[in-house]
Amino acid sequence: MLTKNLSLKSLSLTNFATFENQIIQFSEGFNVIIGETGSGKSLIFDALQLVFSGKSDKKIIRAQAEFASIEAIFEWHDQSIKLFFDELGYPLNDDDDIVIKKIIYSNGKSKSFVNQQHASNQNIALFAKSFIDFVGQFENQKLLSPSYLLSVLDKFSQNTELLNSYKSDYRKYKNLLA
Repeated sequence: MLTKNLSLKSLSLTNFATFENQIIQFSEGFNVIIGETGSGKSLIFDALQLVFSGKSDKKIIRAQAEFASIEAIFEWHDQSIKLFFDELGYPLNDDDDIVIKKIIYSNGKSKSFVNQQHASNQNIALFAKSFIDFVGQFENQKLLSPSYLLSVLDKFSQNTELLNSYKSDYRKYKNLLA
C-alpha cells in the first residue's frame, strides 16, 4: 500500500551480498534508484523483500563474514499503524520510528526484530502485507493495470477528499441521467 502515512527513511545493509556497510537514506516523497547493470539496484530491492519475509539464505552473506544484517527504518503518521503494532505487542510511542531488522547468520539461522524486540517472521510479514506494496522488476502486470496506477497516483497526491467528493458528485450525475 502506498501511503503518505508510512515512509521508508533508511535502509542499512551490513555484510549483505556486495555491500559491506551501507546506509541508504530516502527522502520524503518519490525516490528512484538508478545505476548501471551490476551496481546493486536489485540487491537493494532484495534486501527489502528479505527483511519482510521469513525466508533467508546464508548465500547472501558477504564473503568471509559471520552474518548479514538488514535494517529498514520507517516513519509513520497513521494511528492505524500504531494500533496494528500495539495489538501485536510492539507498542509505539507517537514519536517512535518503526525499525525492522533481520540478522542472517552463516549457519543459516536468522533473527528478526521490531524496535529492538524479537519478532516472529509471521508478524513482520503481516505488517508488510498490510502496509507495503512491492512491485518488482518482472511484476509488470500490476503496473499495466490502469486502476492500480490511478490508485497509486491518488494516494501519492493526497487527494482523498477531492476524490471522494468527485465520486459522490459523479454518482449523483449518473442517477440524474438514469
